[in-house]
Amino acid sequence: MPARNSDPPATLTAFPEDSKPQLTEVRERVAEDCPRIRILSISPNSGDHAILGRVLEGLACEISTAANCRQAAAQLSRERISVVFSESLLEDGTWKRVLDLIQKCSNPPLLIVTSLQADEHLWAEVLNIGGYDVVAKPLNPREVRHILTTASLWLMHSATEQIASAG
Repeated sequence: MPARNSDPPATLTAFPEDSKPQLTEVRERVAEDCPRIRILSISPNSGDHAILGRVLEGLACEISTAANCRQAAAQLSRERISVVFSESLLEDGTWKRVLDLIQKCSNPPLLIVTSLQADEHLWAEVLNIGGYDVVAKPLNPREVRHILTTASLWLMHSATEQIASAG
């Protein structure tokens, strides 16, 4: 129990209605202040790429696309990708082949596997072999944004550790 003469507890003050920052202003500031995250979306279905683009709209992301492992290998060799969203089954391989491609990169991106049959078995296998996470389809925007946020924090932490160990 607080003492009688103690200060009152701190309170949160809301913005006056006319001075609230507008959502578009906040998004613009975030886009200016945060580095862009380069994402590779791998799926044979062009609709999957469009959905991911809509889910991530307004975030500081640049999305490249590939339909299969062969195209993904070409993208990974040309661009520095931070995060890969890959369909679990592709015409020329699976997410495991994508993971092999990723691990050959000098700065391997994080792998997030998407699947209609996302279950505990797939999730455990992906994490145990070196993937970052699994997302069930259809994509839940809140879940995808949360996973991407934690992935970007992981990437920033890893970059900070690399800089510290090099210095």
